[in-house]
Amino acid sequence: MTESIREGILVEFLTKYRAEAIEVSIFEYDEETHMRQVREEGWEDGLEKGRAEGLSEGRTEGEWMKLVSQVQKKLAKGLNAAVIAEMLEEPEPLMEELIRLIETNPEKTAQELGKLYAGEQRKVQA
Repeated sequence: MTESIREGILVEFLTKYRAEAIEVSIFEYDEETHMRQVREEGWEDGLEKGRAEGLSEGRTEGEWMKLVSQVQKKLAKGLNAAVIAEMLEEPEPLMEELIRLIETNPEKTAQELGKLYAGEQRKVQA
C-alpha cells in the first residue's frame, strides 16, 4: 500500500481509504477464487494459442496438398522435375522430392501426401 502511494498509484484513493483497502485486501482475499480465475485465464490463452497453431498448420497442409496435386497432374502428362519446377516456379530439388514421395506412395491421394509432407517438414523444423 505504502509502495503504491509512493509510486503515485491511486494516491488519492489509497490515502483517503487506506484502512478499508487494507481490511479488504486482508479479509476478502479468496485464494480458491483467485486460483480458479488464473486457471481460466491460462486455459483461454492456451485455447487461443492452440487455435492459431491449428489454423497455421491447416494452411500449410493445404498449400502442400495443392502443390502435390499440381505435381501429380504434370507427372501424368509425362513432364520431368526440371520442367515441372519451371512451370510451378518452385525449386527443382523440391520437385524431385515431391516426385519421389508421389512415386513411393502411389495409393495415396494428393490430400494424404500433402499432409504427410507437411508433417515431415514440421519434424525437420523441430
